[in-house]
Formats: sequence, structure tokens, C-alpha cells
Amino acid sequence: MDVTSEAEPETTAPAAVKMPAVKGTNLKVSVHKLEKRGFTDIVPLPVDGHAFAANYANWRIVGQDPAAGKRVRTDIEITLKVAKTDEAENSFCLDNDC
Repeated sequence: MDVTSEAEPETTAPAAVKMPAVKGTNLKVSVHKLEKRGFTDIVPLPVDGHAFAANYANWRIVGQDPAAGKRVRTDIEITLKVAKTDEAENSFCLDNDC
């Protein structure tokens, strides 16, 4: 009996890139920057009592994990601690997230 085995396809590990410094920046701009570097799992985490970040343009990043400068794979979770900008917090919002 002739048994042939099929070789499993070779997988390539995600690239490791230097984590940019995004603390103090606008969430919308920084998410775009991270996505351009290949990051796919970006989680904004409000630290100011809001349940979620709806309009990324209204948020600023106050912390990040992993830290800036660290070489990390692009498939890991990036946690961005965010707070609503003063301008957005003080204005009328239609998303009831003010």
C-alpha cells in the first residue's frame, strides 16, 4: 500500500516592527499610523469613565501597551488607553457619549 503524505504549507511569522510612540496623539491619526505598519489588533480602552470610544477623532491617547520603541510582532494586541478630548467632552454630541 502506497501512502503519500502531503506536506503542510509553510507559514510565515508576522513581522516584528518597532512600536511607535503614540501617547499624547489623536486616536484616529495613530490607529491609521499603526495599521500602516501592519498592526491588526488595536484596542482603544477609555480611562475616563466612558464605555467605549465611538468617534476616534474625539479621543487622545494617554497610555500605550506595548511601550514605544519595543520591537513587537504585528499580530499582537495593541492597547491604547484613551481619554476624550476637552473639545469633544464640552460640546454637544449626538452619540450620547459626552
